[in-house]
Amino acid sequence: MDNRDLKFTLSYAISLIIVLTISIYLMKRIPTLHPVIVIVVGLVVAYLFMSVINFALPSFASTTANVSQYMEYSVYSNLNDLGYFNIWPPIFVVLLLFIILLYNGQLQFSSSNVNRRNNNNNA
Repeated sequence: MDNRDLKFTLSYAISLIIVLTISIYLMKRIPTLHPVIVIVVGLVVAYLFMSVINFALPSFASTTANVSQYMEYSVYSNLNDLGYFNIWPPIFVVLLLFIILLYNGQLQFSSSNVNRRNNNNNA
């Protein structure tokens, strides 16, 4: 099997959005329409849209692939440049435990404990 048949490009995503939009519009506009007709109309519209995109913009898929690779590279390189990225998970766990203990009332300071401490210090 050829690997290029498995690529999901921007034109496919746009055609899926258009097909879903048209299908929903047809179902809301004509509720008595048979579902098979809605599916067939959606597939025809998707085929027509893909044909127009491939005819009008032949390099659309390669351009969007290049943009996607650039964005992926920039995100990964920015994550690798973060020196403190490895420190944040333990800090997040400690913060989460602190919030849980506050919510459960385990870290609650009552006024009687504070008054006892003040009285013991004054005596």
